[in-house]
Amino acid sequence: DCNGNGNWIPDECEPDCNANGAADSCDIAEGTSQDCQPNGVPDECDLASGTSHDYDENGTPDDCERMNRYVFFPPENPGPPIAYQVEMSQSLYFPDSTGVLGWVGEPFFADYYEPGAWVARVVDTPFYTDSWPAVVYLGDCEIVPVAAYLIRGTVDGETFTDPFEVSTIAQPAPKYWADCVGAFDGTKWAGPNRVVNMDDVMAGIQKFSMEPTAPHIAWLDIGNQVPNAILNFTDIQMMVQGFKGGPYPFGDPAECP
Repeated sequence: DCNGNGNWIPDECEPDCNANGAADSCDIAEGTSQDCQPNGVPDECDLASGTSHDYDENGTPDDCERMNRYVFFPPENPGPPIAYQVEMSQSLYFPDSTGVLGWVGEPFFADYYEPGAWVARVVDTPFYTDSWPAVVYLGDCEIVPVAAYLIRGTVDGETFTDPFEVSTIAQPAPKYWADCVGAFDGTKWAGPNRVVNMDDVMAGIQKFSMEPTAPHIAWLDIGNQVPNAILNFTDIQMMVQGFKGGPYPFGDPAECP
């Protein structure tokens, strides 16, 4: 009874979704499996069963990768040229600014910190193409923490697909808005955990040093009103300000240029 739950059920009779001979609850408790949701099911089993997705293929469920200033989504390919509309459906800090914000602009490569990552801005007119990247990271001043977004595709500007729903980080501890990562297990960082501490700063330093275990640039790029896909001292300074309980620094999406 490796989990010591006192229910007198042998381990081999408890759920073992990854078939490694240990109860799922023990894998999670011992750290051999992660459960970032948490729902009592190892992340690899959520991904294998389709209850979670991993569109950026980094081994972490997308639900656990909510970011401050970016959202990411998988465009539909192949097919006719398609454009994507962006709507903010919920916002803790700017509830009066919900509604359609614009369109996903033409993606461009992120800087050398994240080779191969495609970043896009929110633009005023639709960008149609039949060759979208597999994953697009949308980062702009309209993308703010503690908000939810709907991304819809259209081939004609009149009819739209069902929305892809995505959120930025959940409300962290009071006044702490700079939550970028969770704990580091020696190989990768967990997603934001509603706490701002030295883990967030150390993740930024790892990225600045270009260490292979550093998280994606979109997790850490929080320092400018329009995130620039570059990690610099401004981002680290903003993390420190968040750690100290500094006020929420981002502007109203409705007032973005």
